[in-house]
Amino acid sequence: MDGIAPCGPARLEPHRKARRDEALPAPTAVLLTSSNADGYFGCDQVNRLAAGLSKASANLDYVHLNGVDHVLKEDITKSPAAFSQSLPFSAHLRTALKAFLASNL
Repeated sequence: MDGIAPCGPARLEPHRKARRDEALPAPTAVLLTSSNADGYFGCDQVNRLAAGLSKASANLDYVHLNGVDHVLKEDITKSPAAFSQSLPFSAHLRTALKAFLASNL
């Protein structure tokens, strides 16, 4: 562990809670995904987040995935046990991510 500083207590910068009607700084590009196979966050929850981001004037790119788990692998089981398995990264998300980066960087 030469050259690695030990972890100390985290220092969090104070932040100001955004008002519900507050817009994001323009342009704020956001790539948001939801999947029918995410066992942690359902599409209904992510839809509410998408609505809030749109209301806040985000440049939102919302991608709906099928059969993609919480760690973005192609897996329909919704089981955390599959997270450590060698499963392929979502091809649909890979394409969407490339397009998002090309448009926003």
